[in-house]
Amino acid sequence: VKQAPCRLRWYGPPGVVFGNAKAMLVNLAEVEVRLGMALLGADGAQRRTCLPGGRSKLLRPLLLSSADTFNMTLISAGFGLKRSSIELRNYMPKILTQAQIDQFWNEGYVLPFDCLTTEQARDVRNKIEAYESTIEGDISRHLRVKVHTAFLWLMDIARHPKILDAVEDLIGPNILLYLSTFWFKDANDPRYVSWHQDSAYYGLDPHDVITLWLAFTNSSPANGCVRILPRTHLGEEFVHNETYAADNLLARGQSIEGIDDSKPVDLELKAGQFSMHHERLVHGSAPNTSDDRRLGMSFTYLPTNVRCSLGGRTAMLVRGVDEFGYWGRDREPKRDLDPDCMEAIEYWIKEYANPTIVQEAKMAG
Repeated sequence: VKQAPCRLRWYGPPGVVFGNAKAMLVNLAEVEVRLGMALLGADGAQRRTCLPGGRSKLLRPLLLSSADTFNMTLISAGFGLKRSSIELRNYMPKILTQAQIDQFWNEGYVLPFDCLTTEQARDVRNKIEAYESTIEGDISRHLRVKVHTAFLWLMDIARHPKILDAVEDLIGPNILLYLSTFWFKDANDPRYVSWHQDSAYYGLDPHDVITLWLAFTNSSPANGCVRILPRTHLGEEFVHNETYAADNLLARGQSIEGIDDSKPVDLELKAGQFSMHHERLVHGSAPNTSDDRRLGMSFTYLPTNVRCSLGGRTAMLVRGVDEFGYWGRDREPKRDLDPDCMEAIEYWIKEYANPTIVQEAKMAG
């Protein structure tokens, strides 16, 4: 029996620890928990059970502030919990305040954060529109997923210290970039994004996943900014109706029907700012009724302990180390429009639209 009186600190949703070793947490304080325990309350009631292989099943939510101090002691057993699973250190967030960290996990979103200057955002727009002038049709036909691998300057944005510092404050220092997508609406554009969850077709476990949305132009209700429904990430996975509607920017036109959307929150951003929302948070966006384009893109970041149930998925390590090795590796571009990366992008465009992939809610049902 090991006793480690300290203050509990973990990366991930408050009150949840993932991993493949059973343990009891009693009396913990300012510790970075490295993904290896089942969580129990001070009363001994089990909150989460962990199965061999690292997959976990939530038994009962433990909604505690990540800054809380518990009068507990660590008692570990089963599956050989190693000393390296616990790292004792004082952790200070790099970008977010504790209130912002709590808001993300409790409400499902947080914003705004500065990244690019106005001039840098304008330069990105110029580069995008220069590329658009060389292709036929909508850019999404050519660059739909993993678009950061198409240009060296997008790789620089994906690894921008301000972005990764903010992500680290939520999920820890070992970070994978799974997906990135352009979200463009032209002036007076009828296209929209229906209410949906990013998690519907990703097959990820656990859902400690961040969608980061970076604006290259101002993003407002008038031009169709992202809208979210707070706290919807805390419930079950929603069933999505696959409409394939022509003006829906989603690949399948997937839409959550009948949800109470009477109290949406608009995620307004200035050019160069970003927001972050939880992978399971319900969100969408309205058409652009303004006289200018709305340009932005999303990045999907996850900690290295997250697995994917879909075979052959790849990601890119953008910070830290990968202690788990669950993912294949994306190619890194050697130059803009690297042929190998463009070939991979074309493959993933088809794969992510594969109609045989069943949404998570239907699999659970």
